[in-house]
Amino acid sequence: MATPPRTAPDARHAVQSDPKLLLPTLRIRVEAMIAALRAEGQNPKLFETGRSPERAVWLGSTGKSRNGIGSLHCLGAAADLVDAAHGWSNPAFFVALGRVAQAYGLTWGGDWDSNPATDQTFDDRPHVQAVPVPMQNGLRACKTAETRERFISDYLRAHPMPAVPL
Repeated sequence: MATPPRTAPDARHAVQSDPKLLLPTLRIRVEAMIAALRAEGQNPKLFETGRSPERAVWLGSTGKSRNGIGSLHCLGAAADLVDAAHGWSNPAFFVALGRVAQAYGLTWGGDWDSNPATDQTFDDRPHVQAVPVPMQNGLRACKTAETRERFISDYLRAHPMPAVPL
């Protein structure tokens, strides 16, 4: 998988990795996933959380995003995690990320290329999101952070986190 461009045209295109940019329900799960990955000996780094509209359009123009302004990162409903030491070049890290993301009820971008139900044609191994691909448009229809939070909370309630870290 190619590494995304590191240099953005200006600050509006910069990577944002603050977990506070995630919706609260997703932030709790991502932080728990990071702890679970560390407990397994992995070295996760939260690479990208929120995404500005300018960055979303720019990533779309470079082919690094398929959704552009419709990215769930723009809504606080997606995060990208990489190996802190090896970035995008540690396949074992992404296998662990996918397994842990699924255990925590999240959708992992590494499944998209092999799952015809997702209608996705690319592999985005660093990516986790709060809802499955078929529910994305419902989430995008939510106009406020409060309604997006309620939408993902309702979905994730049916997918409880593990009682103890994996």
